[in-house]
Amino acid sequence: MKRKLMMALVLFAAPAGAQTLEGMAGDWTGSGTARQLPDSAQETMRCRLSNSFADDTLTIDGRCAVPGQQFTLSGRLNEAADGRLTGIWRNPTGPGQTSVTGTVADDAIFFTFRADDPDTGTDISQIVRMRIRGGQLSLRSEHRQSRQLMSEATFTR
Repeated sequence: MKRKLMMALVLFAAPAGAQTLEGMAGDWTGSGTARQLPDSAQETMRCRLSNSFADDTLTIDGRCAVPGQQFTLSGRLNEAADGRLTGIWRNPTGPGQTSVTGTVADDAIFFTFRADDPDTGTDISQIVRMRIRGGQLSLRSEHRQSRQLMSEATFTR
């Protein structure tokens, strides 16, 4: 009984954001669709993620594949003391590493990044949502200006 009460107190005392980020840790496999540029065709995508959580930071490390190409999906997200989400995101098909800012909701994190495609100069800035619900992790990104769907995938453990 004491142990259950202590666990409940620990969970109650932890910030919602930390619980959300921590819940996204673990090994995940999933599939969905992605496009490289806003005017590119959607392609079927399969991914494996190996996320870890330590020191209030979610580290995302994954490999994805679309027909004929593989790429890395990675980032580091931290809930700051003021409740804002900060970190870095490595754009798999673009300019490399970029800073992100965002927020943490009950079961989701939202962040944005700005970037241009290095080959074409096309703006590929995105709004990203990652949500953990019912044993699934979902990832959805939209182009910041056009709101066109850039990627969408669902993962399970």
